[in-house]
Amino acid sequence: INQHAARLATTACERSPHACGGPLARAAQVAARFAETLAAVRAAGAFFNAKFSILQPGTEILSHCGPSNARLRAHVTVAAAAGASLRVGAPDAKRVEWGAAPLVFDDSFEHDVIHEGADPRIVLVLDAWHPELPPERRRFELYGRLS
Repeated sequence: INQHAARLATTACERSPHACGGPLARAAQVAARFAETLAAVRAAGAFFNAKFSILQPGTEILSHCGPSNARLRAHVTVAAAAGASLRVGAPDAKRVEWGAAPLVFDDSFEHDVIHEGADPRIVLVLDAWHPELPPERRRFELYGRLS
């Protein structure tokens, strides 16, 4: 869940519980369920976006690129699954499987995911500003979508 959406949803639902429904209610429920994770992400102070990604066996995420090189993306393994791999860069680049160590990459480079295993792969996706991006440019609305 996007931290900003969770904060917005929680605030909106607190202010107007009778009108709280749909996506805002769902975001507030998710934020409450993962309160410790959300608190740890916020406390780290380095991330402007956080979400969980669950990839079912037999799934392929086709080659794509992030909206800009203003961010770095980290995948922190929650549940590793044999057979789930990430490729970043050239089509013949080496594929990397998720393990205990976080994977950090510039998602403005072409990348894809293939899951040929038997169990779901779950990662916590964290977005941080590229360290060479000047602080005055670190506003997510400047760089398009967050996905």
